[in-house]
Amino acid sequence: PTHNVDNSNLLYNAWLAGFIEADGSFDIRVSQTSGGSSKNRVSARLRLEQRKIYPNTGNSYFDIMTSIATALGVSLNLSTHNGNVEYFLISASSTKSRSIIVNYFTQFPLFSSKRLNYLDWLACHYLIVSNNHITPEGRAQALKLKSGMNSKRTFFKWDHLESLKSY
Repeated sequence: PTHNVDNSNLLYNAWLAGFIEADGSFDIRVSQTSGGSSKNRVSARLRLEQRKIYPNTGNSYFDIMTSIATALGVSLNLSTHNGNVEYFLISASSTKSRSIIVNYFTQFPLFSSKRLNYLDWLACHYLIVSNNHITPEGRAQALKLKSGMNSKRTFFKWDHLESLKSY
C-alpha cells in the first residue's frame, strides 16, 4: 500500500538516523599553514550527499534534502561527479548545526560502525566547543581522532548493541 508522505519534524523520529546510517559520513579536518597559527583549523563535519534525481524513477530528492538541511540549520548545495551527475550536498560543521546533531543522536543513536565515527566526531566537537582545539594538545587529539576514522578504523567496539535488546 502507498502511504502519505510523513511531513513530521525530522528531528523528532529516528528516520534521519537511518538515512545518515546509509548515506551520511562524519569527518574531522585538521589544517595547518606554515606561515602562522591564524589559518590553523580543526573542524568536525557531517556530510550527506544524494543524486538530484533517482535514476530508476526520475523522482527528485529535493524535498527531503531541503527538509534535512532546514532541520540542521544549513544550506542545501550542489556538487557534480564525473563531470555531469549532479548531487545535493548537505555539509554541517557550524557550532549550531553540530549542536543540533549532538542533541538528535543523543535521542536517536546510530548502531552501525558509523556510530564509532560519530563518537570520534563528537569528541572533536567537544574539543572545539571548549576551545581546546586551538592548543597543540587539542590539535594532536583531533589528528589522533581523525587517524582512526572511516576507512582508517582498525578498532571496533560493539558494546552499544546491547541497548538494542530494549527495543
